[in-house]
Amino acid sequence: MYAGIDDTVSAEDRASIEALLSEFYWRLDHKGAGSVAELFVEGGTLVTPRCTVTGRAHISQWFTNRTAEGGRITRHGWSNLRLSAADAGRVTVEAHVRTVAASCGSRGQPIEMMFGDTSDLVVKDPRNGWLFESRRLEVVLQGQTSSAPMRGSPASCARSWRPVLRRSRRCAGMLPPRLSACRWPRRA
Repeated sequence: MYAGIDDTVSAEDRASIEALLSEFYWRLDHKGAGSVAELFVEGGTLVTPRCTVTGRAHISQWFTNRTAEGGRITRHGWSNLRLSAADAGRVTVEAHVRTVAASCGSRGQPIEMMFGDTSDLVVKDPRNGWLFESRRLEVVLQGQTSSAPMRGSPASCARSWRPVLRRSRRCAGMLPPRLSACRWPRRA
């Protein structure tokens, strides 16, 4: 067994906790995917550099306000998961998180990136499975690129990322020429 790995967390519980993390970020990135607050216990706490929010209703309101700001597309990913049994039915969860965000509909705006560490306490609810009791984000690195996102609505912006990635691979000689017709924005 490697140092730092807690083998008291079952494989089934680990898979369920991984699914909870993935669902959290999916809901952040996709409007209409459900409320992030539903993934917290009633008295759950969320702590980020931007806010400290306690209670499912307040967490719901905070994310509703964040979504209402609109005009942004985000993509989150997590990795390097470490689990430690805290006590019966509770697990401490540590992971790395990556966030990429861009404003859509406006050329020349930079792409924001953030890398951080999350420290969570999750509890096993008999009816709802694993839920967050607390989530804490610590930003480790943050910055912007000089690249501009595609024009259009957030939905069309999301669809337009695929050709951008194809173009960059084609330029590196990694994709066949039939993909050379990808739409590519002209720089201002």
